[in-house]
Amino acid sequence: TRKNMNLRVDDVTDVLDAMSVWTSDKKSPFYGRIDTNNVGMAGHSMGAKTSQLMIGQQGWLSRTKKDKRIRAAVLMSPSSPSLQSAKSAFGSVTTPCLLLTGTRDSVPFLSDQSTESRRAVFSALPSGNAYELVLHNATHSAFTDRSRRNDTPPNPKHHRAIEAITTAFWDAYLQGNEEAQKWLRDSGTKAALEPQNTWQSKCSPD
Repeated sequence: TRKNMNLRVDDVTDVLDAMSVWTSDKKSPFYGRIDTNNVGMAGHSMGAKTSQLMIGQQGWLSRTKKDKRIRAAVLMSPSSPSLQSAKSAFGSVTTPCLLLTGTRDSVPFLSDQSTESRRAVFSALPSGNAYELVLHNATHSAFTDRSRRNDTPPNPKHHRAIEAITTAFWDAYLQGNEEAQKWLRDSGTKAALEPQNTWQSKCSPD
């Protein structure tokens, strides 16, 4: 619901604000240990939708934040809006994004999202620092350790690919690792993927 999504956005903002307090408080175990202006946010399904709003997705029914403290986002099973075009929702998002979905990424009876609608998010993002991984035969549960009823047995190679790609993405955009960014852009990812998987990027020239 609209109320639920707005509460989610408020919760994330509250946590980010609290982190700023913790890292400045000498009595806190987090003192000096959090870079609050260089945050990465990741989410799956509803968590991805929350992340989308935090990095500037424009919506008619939910509050948009575009919090500049979030420097990169990993969106697992992202969602396209149902009441507007993907382009109008994501065309102004400039935060570096890594999107992950699967060729069987749907949740019948609970969501109208399909693999096609999830992939529409990447297509709608402007050129910049955007990447998309589509795992062959991966279901909605492929990004978790909990399978849904009637799911096919999980492919252990999916999790290894997710780990490799997301680690490189965080290294590239939170740590400023140029080798990681080059690996993402120059097809170094092929070594981590199966031939049936789809990898693409939408990056501006250096």
